[in-house]
Amino acid sequence: MSHRKVMLAAAAILLTAAATLAAPPAIAASCNAGFPSNVDLAGKHVALLAHGWNGAELVRTRQLLQDELDDAWAVGTFSYPDLNAQWPDKSGAAQCLQQAIRDVHTRTGSTDANVYLVAHSMGGILARFATNSSDDPSIDDIVAGVVTLDTPHRGSPMGATNIAAMLQLANGGGFGDGSKCLAPHHPGSLPTGCGYAPYLSPDIPVAQIVGDVTITRNFFAFGFSGLDTNGDGVVWVNSQSGYDGSSEGPAPGNAIITRQVDCESALAVLAAHQGSRLNLANPLSVFGITGSKQVAAGDPILNTNSTAVAMLGAIAKTTACGHTGMTENPQAITMIADSLRSMPARTAAWVIDGTGFGPVKIGGTLDAAKAEPSVTVEDLGSPWCGSVNGDGWWSAEAPAGEGSDLVSVILIGSSYNGEGEPARTSGAPATAAGITIGSTAEEVFVAYPDARLANEQYSRSARFPDYQDYVVEINGGPVVLGTEGGVVDAIMIGQEGIPYELCS
Repeated sequence: MSHRKVMLAAAAILLTAAATLAAPPAIAASCNAGFPSNVDLAGKHVALLAHGWNGAELVRTRQLLQDELDDAWAVGTFSYPDLNAQWPDKSGAAQCLQQAIRDVHTRTGSTDANVYLVAHSMGGILARFATNSSDDPSIDDIVAGVVTLDTPHRGSPMGATNIAAMLQLANGGGFGDGSKCLAPHHPGSLPTGCGYAPYLSPDIPVAQIVGDVTITRNFFAFGFSGLDTNGDGVVWVNSQSGYDGSSEGPAPGNAIITRQVDCESALAVLAAHQGSRLNLANPLSVFGITGSKQVAAGDPILNTNSTAVAMLGAIAKTTACGHTGMTENPQAITMIADSLRSMPARTAAWVIDGTGFGPVKIGGTLDAAKAEPSVTVEDLGSPWCGSVNGDGWWSAEAPAGEGSDLVSVILIGSSYNGEGEPARTSGAPATAAGITIGSTAEEVFVAYPDARLANEQYSRSARFPDYQDYVVEINGGPVVLGTEGGVVDAIMIGQEGIPYELCS
């Protein structure tokens, strides 16, 4: 078989690997967010799945992830079939995804950040462009986290190669710049005309799910040790896990977790697969030990390396943690779900007013708070009092009376630092004017010039002169900003005073 025919056959195999297993649905518009209008998203955490270059709607991934999460979550898909061969910086796909994020967020009825993006391959690059706060600052108030799956943060060895261009043409992508802009970078630069994927807002946590295939080999009766390919057949491990340091300027310091799925595949199995697809008389002579070493070396120059291309195609398509297999890999799905649950809710964005804070409302229950992945809800030892605890802050909620589960008053407090002062924590809820645990009394009066002293009949300040508690009206209800030594240490919602003990 001629060299050109081998390259074209390898391209056909990698084309199958680059697309997801599910065929794309008929979509009239350029983009589609997969939540039918009759799906109730009220009060839900929403995870939107975005596919990658030359990819299709992640239907099966959605089903598997929804099964892994509980009813507090709704998992949908985002597809962009007419734009998936173009680099997201100017294709319009990022704007489509932004609109999808806004639409589903509106349908949840929440004012908090509760939309999460789960993105496969180039979909992770798309997610970074779509959540670029310099382009749309308010998007930071909606997106609560991003999970990337086999994303080429630092490019792919297939990028800017003849084989990638052929794949794109064969898949109907024409001469879009996606194949070119997937080129390896950092180290190195992207080709001219390709924009670097921007970093996310530093408040948005990132999870990187990585696939790594090891090839096991046997030569007659002698066994060879496994050969780590350092990738999934399309993207090297250091690119899949390379969010930090992948763009222009310093990384903003996002909270990042990286989880890796490892799997093995026998060289003979890979060779047999490629042999049947390439119709080679002796596939082992094409693969062989040399081909494996080429892949392991991470050689990005694949324009003429038909052996390495064939090897990468087999890895990507046939292995459990290859580029295609990761979208349905049970371990990867569990890692995605665990990552979503572990991402802190943006509690600092929860606004305190006279109705409550975040998911905790006067006249409501604690059920909505129980669905939040970043807070704990517990019984304080009283049959009628509960607590919602975040990172560095706590709250106590008491109902109207014994036997009731409806919240009537809310107290928010903080732990104390080593000097015995209320700790100012970046994760605590705040009023719309920015007053939170650790704010000073001076800041209170700048924000609320009409603040008045609390009624001592209801307040701890009647017993302890070091406390000064101030009442402000916010959104039709009283909020007490309690200070100790001139620093806010407690916030009360629902009554005009802070009791010395609430749950006793």
